[in-house]
Amino acid sequence: MKEPKVSILILNWNGWKDTIECLESLSQISYQNYSVTVVDNSSNDDSVDKIINYCNGHIKIKSKFFRYKNDNKPFKVVKFNKKDIENPKNYLNIKNMVKNVYKNNNITIIKNKNNYGFAEGNNIGIRFVLDYMNPDYILLLNNDTVVDENFLCELVEIGESNQFNGIIGPKTYYYHNPTVLQSTSIRLNVLKNKFIITGDGEVDKGQCNSIMKTDYVPGSCILIKKIVLETVGLLNSDYFCYWEETELCFRAKKSGFNCIYSPKSCIWHKVSAAADSQTKIYLMTRNKFWFMEKQDKVLLISSLFYFFLFEIWYKIAVCLFYHKDLKLLKSFLAGFIDGIR
Repeated sequence: MKEPKVSILILNWNGWKDTIECLESLSQISYQNYSVTVVDNSSNDDSVDKIINYCNGHIKIKSKFFRYKNDNKPFKVVKFNKKDIENPKNYLNIKNMVKNVYKNNNITIIKNKNNYGFAEGNNIGIRFVLDYMNPDYILLLNNDTVVDENFLCELVEIGESNQFNGIIGPKTYYYHNPTVLQSTSIRLNVLKNKFIITGDGEVDKGQCNSIMKTDYVPGSCILIKKIVLETVGLLNSDYFCYWEETELCFRAKKSGFNCIYSPKSCIWHKVSAAADSQTKIYLMTRNKFWFMEKQDKVLLISSLFYFFLFEIWYKIAVCLFYHKDLKLLKSFLAGFIDGIR
């Protein structure tokens, strides 16, 4: 039976060292029918040139997770910018340039003029692969991850086992503590706007080895059936980053799709530091209230009650007494105000 086509999207922003380690691990996976597209979000550290140099075999990777291979280089690289791929006049030319993209050792690079964040940065890649590559699945993969050689086989197997299994995620370990769990199945405590992650911070002793439904799949590695995106739409670009994959998962579940945790699919995640702390606390706070408002007005009111009774005082104490950072507190309060407008 022929493997379904999977388009893998990796978003890069000033992180070429992480990205090429991720690419090298992907080049050694057992799954065959996949493509790789790197979307660069206006990096200013020569990321695109560095990634191309790696593809040409000029930069060798050292990693504790795999042995670097010389014999699969160079990779064929096709490079576009956002303006090129969105111009209808270029459609046939681009279609011809990526026609063999599902063969091994092909990498497509899209260079954005601006930093569009996680949501729209990935949407640019999603629209591109849907228009030009016709995948059965799209995999969003953080650039600061390393993957097991069988991770994609396991994800696709669960997707193919049930037509309603629309979004699938792996068992994720901490990169710097390779046996310690970071993400498995996840439940959202709606009142507290808090994620309950089974096994987080625990050494893996097989306690999270069951396939199960999950409230959402983290954006560090999320396999999405094409029909899900055709049914519910893409990531909400208003979020910029944080909570957008949660919102997508909840839209998918409302449309009858399952979000599934796959324990046999394994990756290691460095935990991104792409956003500074002030930006992160603002977006996390704003977006969670946007998310709650979309789910249920009653739940939003309940969440606000909990927020004023408990959370706001805890956050104020953390910002002022632990971080000793007034700007951090202002970002938190600004995120709250913008989130409930």
